[in-house]
Amino acid sequence: MRGEGIKASGRRTRLGRVFDVVSWLIAAVLVGASACWLVSGWGWAIDLVANLTAQWLLVGGAAAALWVFTRRWKHAAVGLAACAVGAAGLGAGRAAYWPREIGSRPRATPGLVRLMHYNASAYGSGPEIEESMRQSGADVISIVCPPSRFQEAVVYGKRLEDEYAGKLVRKWKPEVYGDYTEVTSGFVVSKWRLRAVDTGWMGEAANYVIAGIVERPAESGGEFAVVAFHPRSPRTAGRWATGNVTTEAVAGLVRKLRAEGREVAVLADLNSTPTGHRSRLMHSAAGLKRAKPLFSPVGTYPLPVSLRERIGPNVRITWPAGIAIDDALISPGIDVVGWSIGPRMSSGHVPVLVELVIGGGGAPTNKRD
Repeated sequence: MRGEGIKASGRRTRLGRVFDVVSWLIAAVLVGASACWLVSGWGWAIDLVANLTAQWLLVGGAAAALWVFTRRWKHAAVGLAACAVGAAGLGAGRAAYWPREIGSRPRATPGLVRLMHYNASAYGSGPEIEESMRQSGADVISIVCPPSRFQEAVVYGKRLEDEYAGKLVRKWKPEVYGDYTEVTSGFVVSKWRLRAVDTGWMGEAANYVIAGIVERPAESGGEFAVVAFHPRSPRTAGRWATGNVTTEAVAGLVRKLRAEGREVAVLADLNSTPTGHRSRLMHSAAGLKRAKPLFSPVGTYPLPVSLRERIGPNVRITWPAGIAIDDALISPGIDVVGWSIGPRMSSGHVPVLVELVIGGGGAPTNKRD
């Protein structure tokens, strides 16, 4: 019955009173969960909740609609307030809001650069990944966790050096005690030459980072900096803390590069959605913004993870069943032209394609004989 529990003969029914109490409890949870992004750095559990702000927004909207339907106006007001807080978190630190299509501008557009990022999670094969790289048409590509044979060929060998003018790598590193991964391997290749950036001052955090200057010719827009890193996933409080330290160090590196007058593009599986602590840290401490448009309702990793084995290559990981943890983060002088995900391969992650207009900033173009 519409408005079940509404006053009957001037008094609420017992069921209605129970519904009121339960609704207030739910409203309190929704407000707390929706506001976690504001204090996501306070603790591991808080940050895990904050990373799901988009999902909490959906729950809050559904609850508010129910309370409006049952004429619980105070409950509905609290539910809508929770939605507003969550929406504010989702909108913060974005470089774009409305969807933007890859290829919407001619490749000859001054300063236009296409980037690709993909976390292979050690699944698949080299030929599969290489074909995806070629099909993407990307100028700069970051691959994280390549499968073992491809890792040997590219990270420890000379693979791709005949196809790309620039290549920088990050070597795999095991945990101190055991054979589990501490630092994932990865590489960045570019159609232009890459000049490595000194990261020795970063200490242990440097092991997680690939940083270079893309030596793009002046007539194409000039040099810019690219950083690729992969902080540890927050599976435990310890891993969460380690990943946060790495993110803080990368924020310092970005500040240094920007102080040199360079535009910076960071390619990463942050293991953090836009409302998570690491993403907000890159915004507050480094001044970077997420390239993924707010109203592009796709994820880069399935939620729950068990979906990975059941989704096919042509199935998009749409919200709310997916979370956006892979992205490009860009300095304020960079414009987002296009953003999309590529076809799914063997990994649970999907490739991310980003088109940007990047000027060279104040740094001079490096020239060599």
